[in-house]
Amino acid sequence: RRDGFTPKAAGVCLLDPKRAHTLGIVLRRCPLPFDALCEALRQGDFSVRLSEEDVAVLLNAWPTEKEQQLVVDHAKGSEGALRDMERCVRQVAAIPRCEARLRFLHLSASLTTFHKALDDGAGAMRQACKEMRGSARWRELLATALGLGNYLNHGDCAKQRADGFTIEALLELRNFKAAASGVAA
Repeated sequence: RRDGFTPKAAGVCLLDPKRAHTLGIVLRRCPLPFDALCEALRQGDFSVRLSEEDVAVLLNAWPTEKEQQLVVDHAKGSEGALRDMERCVRQVAAIPRCEARLRFLHLSASLTTFHKALDDGAGAMRQACKEMRGSARWRELLATALGLGNYLNHGDCAKQRADGFTIEALLELRNFKAAASGVAA
Protein backbone atom coordinates (compact mmCIF):
# COMPACT_ATOMS: atom_id res chain seq x y z
CA ARG A 1 0.00 0.00 0.00
CA ARG A 2 1.04 3.56 -0.62
CA ASP A 3 2.08 5.62 2.33
CA GLY A 4 0.01 8.59 3.47
CA PHE A 5 -3.31 6.83 4.07
CA THR A 6 -4.13 4.88 7.20
CA PRO A 7 -7.32 2.89 7.75
CA LYS A 8 -8.28 4.57 11.01
CA ALA A 9 -7.98 8.29 11.51
CA ALA A 10 -5.84 9.79 14.20
CA GLY A 11 -6.22 13.53 14.54
CA VAL A 12 -8.81 16.24 14.12
CA CYS A 13 -11.83 15.15 12.06
CA LEU A 14 -13.37 18.04 10.14
CA LEU A 15 -14.96 16.19 7.24
CA ASP A 16 -18.07 14.07 7.47
CA PRO A 17 -16.89 10.50 8.28
CA LYS A 18 -18.65 8.97 5.24
CA ARG A 19 -17.27 11.68 2.97
CA ALA A 20 -13.74 11.17 4.32
CA HIS A 21 -14.11 7.40 3.90
CA THR A 22 -15.26 7.80 0.28
CA LEU A 23 -12.43 10.21 -0.47
CA GLY A 24 -9.92 7.79 1.09
CA ILE A 25 -11.19 4.89 -1.04
CA VAL A 26 -11.04 6.96 -4.24
CA LEU A 27 -7.52 8.19 -3.51
CA ARG A 28 -6.30 4.68 -2.64
CA ARG A 29 -7.71 3.27 -5.88
CA CYS A 30 -6.21 6.03 -8.01
CA PRO A 31 -3.35 4.54 -10.06
CA LEU A 32 -1.30 7.71 -9.52
CA PRO A 33 0.05 8.47 -6.01
CA PHE A 34 -1.73 11.42 -4.41
CA ASP A 35 1.42 13.55 -4.15
CA ALA A 36 2.16 12.96 -7.85
CA LEU A 37 -1.43 13.88 -8.75
CA CYS A 38 -1.22 17.12 -6.76
CA GLU A 39 2.13 17.98 -8.32
CA ALA A 40 0.78 17.27 -11.83
CA LEU A 41 -2.20 19.55 -11.16
CA ARG A 42 0.05 22.24 -9.68
CA GLN A 43 2.44 22.11 -12.65
CA GLY A 44 -0.30 21.73 -15.27
CA ASP A 45 1.21 18.43 -16.43
CA PHE A 46 -1.67 16.73 -18.18
CA SER A 47 0.43 13.93 -19.61
CA VAL A 48 -0.06 11.83 -16.48
CA ARG A 49 -1.25 8.28 -17.06
CA LEU A 50 -4.82 8.48 -15.83
CA SER A 51 -7.76 7.17 -17.80
CA GLU A 52 -10.89 9.20 -18.42
CA GLU A 53 -12.75 6.97 -15.95
CA ASP A 54 -10.09 7.45 -13.24
CA VAL A 55 -10.34 11.23 -13.54
CA ALA A 56 -14.17 11.09 -13.57
CA VAL A 57 -14.11 9.13 -10.30
CA LEU A 58 -11.71 11.68 -8.81
CA LEU A 59 -13.96 14.53 -9.94
CA ASN A 60 -16.98 12.95 -8.26
CA ALA A 61 -15.15 12.60 -4.94
CA TRP A 62 -13.06 15.78 -5.16
CA PRO A 63 -13.28 18.01 -2.06
CA THR A 64 -15.68 20.91 -2.48
CA GLU A 65 -14.64 24.54 -2.03
CA LYS A 66 -16.53 24.58 1.27
CA GLU A 67 -14.67 21.50 2.56
CA GLN A 68 -11.36 22.94 1.44
CA GLN A 69 -12.08 26.25 3.14
CA LEU A 70 -13.16 24.49 6.35
CA VAL A 71 -9.86 22.60 6.50
CA VAL A 72 -7.76 25.64 5.55
CA ASP A 73 -9.42 27.81 8.21
CA HIS A 74 -8.89 25.19 10.90
CA ALA A 75 -5.41 24.13 9.86
CA LYS A 76 -3.66 27.50 9.98
CA GLY A 77 -0.42 26.56 11.67
CA SER A 78 -1.61 23.22 13.06
CA GLU A 79 -1.57 20.87 10.08
CA GLY A 80 0.06 18.11 12.12
CA ALA A 81 -3.08 17.78 14.26
CA LEU A 82 -5.24 16.90 11.24
CA ARG A 83 -6.01 13.33 10.26
CA ASP A 84 -4.80 12.02 6.90
CA MET A 85 -7.90 12.92 4.83
CA GLU A 86 -7.96 16.48 6.13
CA ARG A 87 -4.24 16.79 5.30
CA CYS A 88 -5.05 15.63 1.76
CA VAL A 89 -7.82 18.22 1.48
CA ARG A 90 -5.38 20.84 2.78
CA GLN A 91 -2.91 19.82 0.08
CA VAL A 92 -5.66 20.07 -2.57
CA ALA A 93 -6.68 23.50 -1.29
CA ALA A 94 -3.11 24.75 -1.78
CA ILE A 95 -3.44 24.20 -5.55
CA PRO A 96 -4.91 27.27 -7.29
CA ARG A 97 -8.16 26.44 -9.15
CA CYS A 98 -7.60 22.75 -8.41
CA GLU A 99 -11.05 21.58 -9.53
CA ALA A 100 -10.76 23.46 -12.84
CA ARG A 101 -7.35 21.87 -13.37
CA LEU A 102 -8.79 18.44 -12.63
CA ARG A 103 -11.59 19.12 -15.13
CA PHE A 104 -8.95 20.08 -17.68
CA LEU A 105 -7.15 16.82 -16.92
CA HIS A 106 -10.47 15.04 -17.55
CA LEU A 107 -10.82 16.86 -20.88
CA SER A 108 -7.28 15.86 -21.80
CA ALA A 109 -7.96 12.21 -20.97
CA SER A 110 -11.27 12.23 -22.87
CA LEU A 111 -9.61 13.80 -25.92
CA THR A 112 -6.95 11.11 -25.78
CA THR A 113 -9.68 8.46 -25.70
CA PHE A 114 -11.54 10.22 -28.53
CA HIS A 115 -8.36 10.51 -30.61
CA LYS A 116 -7.62 6.81 -30.16
CA ALA A 117 -11.17 5.84 -31.17
CA LEU A 118 -11.03 8.17 -34.17
CA ASP A 119 -7.62 6.84 -35.18
CA ASP A 120 -8.85 3.25 -34.86
CA GLY A 121 -11.93 4.07 -36.97
CA ALA A 122 -9.82 5.80 -39.61
CA GLY A 123 -7.47 2.82 -39.69
CA ALA A 124 -10.41 0.46 -40.19
CA MET A 125 -11.74 2.71 -42.97
CA ARG A 126 -8.33 2.80 -44.68
CA GLN A 127 -8.10 -0.99 -44.48
CA ALA A 128 -11.63 -1.39 -45.89
CA CYS A 129 -10.84 0.97 -48.79
CA LYS A 130 -7.61 -0.89 -49.49
CA GLU A 131 -9.46 -4.21 -49.57
CA MET A 132 -12.17 -2.79 -51.84
CA ARG A 133 -9.62 -1.35 -54.28
CA GLY A 134 -7.98 -4.75 -54.54
CA SER A 135 -11.18 -6.81 -54.71
CA ALA A 136 -11.93 -8.49 -58.05
CA ARG A 137 -15.51 -9.24 -56.95
CA TRP A 138 -16.13 -5.56 -56.15
CA ARG A 139 -14.84 -4.54 -59.59
CA GLU A 140 -17.07 -7.19 -61.15
CA LEU A 141 -20.09 -5.85 -59.24
CA LEU A 142 -19.35 -2.29 -60.36
CA ALA A 143 -18.92 -3.40 -63.98
CA THR A 144 -22.25 -5.26 -63.82
CA ALA A 145 -23.95 -2.19 -62.33
CA LEU A 146 -22.47 0.01 -65.07
CA GLY A 147 -23.63 -2.42 -67.76
CA LEU A 148 -27.09 -2.56 -66.20
CA GLY A 149 -27.26 1.23 -66.09
CA ASN A 150 -26.20 1.48 -69.73
CA TYR A 151 -28.83 -1.07 -70.73
CA LEU A 152 -31.60 0.67 -68.74
CA ASN A 153 -30.72 4.12 -70.05
CA HIS A 154 -29.74 3.34 -73.64
CA GLY A 155 -30.96 -0.15 -74.50
CA ASP A 156 -28.58 -2.13 -76.65
CA CYS A 157 -26.90 0.91 -78.14
CA ALA A 158 -23.18 0.59 -77.37
CA LYS A 159 -22.39 4.09 -78.74
CA GLN A 160 -24.26 5.86 -75.95
CA ARG A 161 -22.44 4.35 -72.99
CA ALA A 162 -22.24 5.94 -69.58
CA ASP A 163 -18.71 6.55 -68.37
CA GLY A 164 -19.65 6.05 -64.75
CA PHE A 165 -22.24 6.37 -62.01
CA THR A 166 -22.44 7.48 -58.44
CA ILE A 167 -22.20 5.00 -55.59
CA GLU A 168 -25.62 6.23 -54.46
CA ALA A 169 -27.03 4.94 -57.77
CA LEU A 170 -26.18 1.40 -56.58
CA LEU A 171 -28.86 1.82 -53.93
CA GLU A 172 -31.44 2.35 -56.69
CA LEU A 173 -30.85 -1.22 -57.91
CA ARG A 174 -32.92 -2.36 -54.93
CA ASN A 175 -36.02 -0.88 -56.54
CA PHE A 176 -35.92 -3.07 -59.67
CA LYS A 177 -37.82 -6.32 -59.92
CA ALA A 178 -36.81 -9.29 -62.00
CA ALA A 179 -38.87 -9.89 -65.16
CA ALA A 180 -38.99 -13.66 -64.74
CA SER A 181 -40.54 -15.22 -61.68
CA GLY A 182 -38.10 -16.93 -59.38
CA VAL A 183 -35.21 -14.65 -60.39
CA ALA A 184 -33.93 -12.43 -57.62
CA ALA A 185 -33.27 -8.80 -58.43
